[in-house]
Amino acid sequence: MAQLLQAGLLTSEDRLALERERAAWEPRLQNFPDRQVLIHGDATPTNFLFPDGRAVALDLERLRGGDRLWDLSWVAGELKHAWGWRTSDFSGSEGAIRHFFRMYLTATGLDPTLTHRLSSLNPFYMALAELRIARNLYLTRDYRRELVAEARRCLAHGRRL
Repeated sequence: MAQLLQAGLLTSEDRLALERERAAWEPRLQNFPDRQVLIHGDATPTNFLFPDGRAVALDLERLRGGDRLWDLSWVAGELKHAWGWRTSDFSGSEGAIRHFFRMYLTATGLDPTLTHRLSSLNPFYMALAELRIARNLYLTRDYRRELVAEARRCLAHGRRL
């Protein structure tokens, strides 16, 4: 948030709303504990190759232990950004995000607890990804503000699920 404030991308209303969202999400995050796993930490489409049906990770300087939803939701945030940036329609990404999660959950055995955890917490982690993407200087200022607005919508909607 400090970087977005310094860049002039957050209004005082945005800052207050994001602080309220953080406080509102804290109890929810604690209600869905999970084991720590090795995560990529920067799961963007350009950081993976898929030769012969395998996944090869690149750019591993952020590799660490963490919540497995971090990387999953980071990819979802990147998909949302890809649609928003190219089509000006963030909602167009929803089908691709659902497919991505469905394939992940199928590969991991359709665990109902993980499925519920993912659907409950993805909006939070995905909003963090959108806010991180908004820091990128190669994007226009107006689009970066749209990412902030989308992150706020994601957080608010996600708490209602």
